[in-house]
Amino acid sequence: MLTATVPPSKTQDTPALVLHDARTVHDIASLPLSEYTANGQAAWVLAAVSPESKSGSATIPGATVSPATGRMVIPEGAGAVVLKEGSWTSIASAPQDQQYKEGGYSWTEPVAQRRRAARSEDYYSPFSKGGTILFRPVQEASGIGAFGPVALLFKDWAVYVEPALRFIDQHPASFAESTPSATDLAQVEEALSGRNELLAALAFRQLILAKMVTSVLCRTQLDRAGAHLAPVLTYIVLAAPPAGGKAGSLVEATLNVVDASVEIGKLRSIGLGAFAAGLFGSSNPAMLAASKRVLLAVHKQAKRLGPVAEDDSYLHYIFEKMGVPR
Repeated sequence: MLTATVPPSKTQDTPALVLHDARTVHDIASLPLSEYTANGQAAWVLAAVSPESKSGSATIPGATVSPATGRMVIPEGAGAVVLKEGSWTSIASAPQDQQYKEGGYSWTEPVAQRRRAARSEDYYSPFSKGGTILFRPVQEASGIGAFGPVALLFKDWAVYVEPALRFIDQHPASFAESTPSATDLAQVEEALSGRNELLAALAFRQLILAKMVTSVLCRTQLDRAGAHLAPVLTYIVLAAPPAGGKAGSLVEATLNVVDASVEIGKLRSIGLGAFAAGLFGSSNPAMLAASKRVLLAVHKQAKRLGPVAEDDSYLHYIFEKMGVPR
């Protein structure tokens, strides 16, 4: 699965790539850590999902074709549904004494329901198009509910999951929803500067919530962040609730990084983060406005960099979807 690191070629499905990456950014930035435990124990599976070729297609249960007329005959009251079918293979799991290896899935979703309430699954479904996911098995549930909370991850980040969740499990107070102590926050700051990018993203989120991220720290982290981490940090900044003007200063710091960028990769990454924030935060006027400010800055800087940046199909799709004028 290609992501924001590599610009899509003309033969690739740019919308699917961008929506995969946008959901991934949202899912990582919003990762509900408390959901991946059960009875006080870590309970999660990291898996590669492989859909069947017909997964994601619409069908009408019970519909047949009349031999006499060649027309489709639809049972009374039947409606179109989307089929999701395939298999998954475990990459890692916890607890260690309950290993999950592989499994299959098959269910249908009413089309109307999917249109009424947009969920992460409706923007990009790994069960229809594939991907690397983190989930918590729910034995008594069926359909997508059997996967519990599902988070789509960058494939390259699979190596970060087990050590990141182990670190958080070993320092529960540091990543608790309540305000951590100074000692706990020191552990979070240590995680922010480490090499585990998933852990760094979650540490950045925790420091944002603790109101400990200054504009200088924000800019430093965005400058040094790689192609996958930068969009997640951008999303976290744009999703942060206003607190005494600090959230605004972090947006300004993000804009400063954009204005100073001379690399299309950095613009693509920050643009992706802003797109994901606008897409998933569309019901939040402040978040949507901030995401559009960043995208306008990305568009302006792309024009300054010339044709290579200006003609980038990945960014073009983002600008088009968010209504950024070309």
